[in-house]
Amino acid sequence: MLPELGSPFRPPQHAEARDTLSKAHVLLLINPHFRDSIDGQVQRARIKRDIGADHLRTLAWSNLSGHVMGVQTEEQLMQVQRFTDASMKLLDTAHNLAEGDTYAAQRPRDAKPVAQAALISEILAEQAATIGQVGRTATTEMVLTGVNMPDTAYETAHELALEGPNGYYQVSNAVNAARHNRIAGDSGEALRWMRLALHALAWTGEHDPDNLHAAQRTFAAHSLALRSVGAAKASVLSRP
Repeated sequence: MLPELGSPFRPPQHAEARDTLSKAHVLLLINPHFRDSIDGQVQRARIKRDIGADHLRTLAWSNLSGHVMGVQTEEQLMQVQRFTDASMKLLDTAHNLAEGDTYAAQRPRDAKPVAQAALISEILAEQAATIGQVGRTATTEMVLTGVNMPDTAYETAHELALEGPNGYYQVSNAVNAARHNRIAGDSGEALRWMRLALHALAWTGEHDPDNLHAAQRTFAAHSLALRSVGAAKASVLSRP
């Protein structure tokens, strides 16, 4: 069922993300009012982020196969940045709308402080996922260029993810940050991030069990990738 205009936004579970995105595409096309609503802004942001992630995967996989040279690499990185930035701008707009009078206007039957706070929390989680993609882009660029990149995006994403309800976002961001630091040669930071990932995994089991399996799978895959710098780099190119 397609979400109706004014219905509370709920981030889809990891396994259902692509199906939900396709439904959101349809709704955005057939319902122009939904496009500019709070829910529409969030769905559009997720779509933009997903397109950026597709460009990031294309970049990594092409380099894994040796098919992309310098200029094409730069073009792909620009596309990743373009769609990731667009996602962040839409989420900033949604956040501002959710905190203002627009929330009550769009949700007259659900204009309660608790419900409003829950919506803002969900938007913060989506912002964490988008900023986390900035971090993953930096990690991929670091592998391709051999130049160490800062992990500040992961730190920002972590702080935002802790405010949200999605445990998978917390775990995936932490293990991605651990991988980044393993490649950068900072084993101490990599270990700190894995400890944060373990804490997030426990939190997910208690507060977000629907996302626990996906979080466990991501944690296990990244744990194996941390056994060496070479394995960590290879994992970036196969799964950025």
